[in-house]
Amino acid sequence: MLKRLNNCARRLFAVTFVIAAGNADAAEWSTWQGAFQTTATWGAMELQIADGEPTATVRLRLAPDARPSEPEVRELRRAGQRISFATTLQSTQYRFDGTLRGRRWSGTVVAADGAGDRGTWTVSHLDVEDPRSSAREPLPAPTGRYRTGRIAFDWVDENRPELETPATDDRRELLVYVFFPSAATSGAQRVAYMPEANAMRDVWKEDLTRRLTGMRAHSRETVALPGGRERFPIVIFAPGGGQKALAYTTLLEDLASHGYVVAAIEPPYNAPAMQFPDGRVIRRLPPAERGWEEPKSRDDAPRIYEQMVVHWARDMSFVLDKLSDLNAGAGPFSRRLAIDRVGALGHSRGGQAAGTVRLLDSRFRGGVNLDGNIRGRGFQPIAGLDGGRQPFRWVVKQSLSLPNEELARMELSRPVYEEFLAEGDRLMRSVRGGSATVTIARIGIDHMDFSDIPLWEASLAPDLRAGKLRTASAARRYVLAFFRGCLQGRWSDFRSLVVDPGTPFPEASTRQFGTMWPP
Repeated sequence: MLKRLNNCARRLFAVTFVIAAGNADAAEWSTWQGAFQTTATWGAMELQIADGEPTATVRLRLAPDARPSEPEVRELRRAGQRISFATTLQSTQYRFDGTLRGRRWSGTVVAADGAGDRGTWTVSHLDVEDPRSSAREPLPAPTGRYRTGRIAFDWVDENRPELETPATDDRRELLVYVFFPSAATSGAQRVAYMPEANAMRDVWKEDLTRRLTGMRAHSRETVALPGGRERFPIVIFAPGGGQKALAYTTLLEDLASHGYVVAAIEPPYNAPAMQFPDGRVIRRLPPAERGWEEPKSRDDAPRIYEQMVVHWARDMSFVLDKLSDLNAGAGPFSRRLAIDRVGALGHSRGGQAAGTVRLLDSRFRGGVNLDGNIRGRGFQPIAGLDGGRQPFRWVVKQSLSLPNEELARMELSRPVYEEFLAEGDRLMRSVRGGSATVTIARIGIDHMDFSDIPLWEASLAPDLRAGKLRTASAARRYVLAFFRGCLQGRWSDFRSLVVDPGTPFPEASTRQFGTMWPP
């Protein structure tokens, strides 16, 4: 699957227009990514520039309303730090004028037909790695001041049934990977990136299994927390439906390197296979053997999904209970966990759980949902239109507004669909602690770009990998800024990412509902 997506992306990348004169083959191309916005539309923007003789060459890609296009570039002028060109966008002629400042182009967009539509555009330089470097180290290093450690726990909730199976005496059992800041030296052994890789061999096939088996995380094994009495805030993480918890190592290690203890839940029966530390392998059950009811109507599926989300939210509360036990005990985490400063984080279904657990457990001081969406909601309402008092952040990729033919296929009317979106906004406004939706517009962005999975592909083209890394970097920055605010009272990073025009991610647009930081 990864190889097929990579090949499709290569073809899409290659279908561009070269309009100006010059020897493009001999010139060195630079790639710039960001976004444009007018009163009529908004979307991702990519500009490739080659400075050749006698003129520059430009390739342009735009995604108005998340629909990629390669419009023709006309009337190109490039002089020093200035650039200007005309193009057609959604049947309207526009002129783009911009100035280069450092590693960023920015400027204005003006409709040429006198209609009055105008706006701005900004793109930042896309850094492309040497392929030899990414082959040696497929995953980006953490950015914080701490080295990190990782340890696995097998915890059973004797008070809660396992809803994934029909057996009434089954108890919920979780595999939990805990990432933590460490004082480890560079000589300590790095842990296997995916110790369960062999259990997934029949799913991942031989080449990918061999690659993942050989990969190492940046975290160390048999290492301790830094010396002293500092108590570290906690973030509890849940993966996407069908995904492995360790497939998000890049994000989780980065949080740990900034001083957070991150507990990543591997839910049983979620991924095709999982392996506990004692060697037991649990595989996903076929539908007929699962504990959940089978959907019989169009409305059954989302209702059952919401029940699964609450089940995973209960997992987060249970893991916090176990971490509290570790903090109260005599082991290496004794008195080192800030049990009063806890946040929830997740991707896809896990993101829904992270947003929902705030409503079920007051110990969670905030939640972040990475691209989890059901019926326009970022979390599941528990008590009507009440989003709770704890802050919430929803980070999503830009997605298409569904056309009528797609709605018809889903048996949804346009009014019902629009009501889903309106209800989602009302739910965000109901978060008394403040909420925000961050939308990332990047051509080629994918739901799994919030995980490590795109970086598993050994033959991923350098420019495509650079785009994936950029999304990963944005996710890490936005997640860290949120938890610094709601768990540590340091809202300056969050505020600068939301309101600073010099934000490093011009492709990200924020809609804020209420205020998350003190006035």
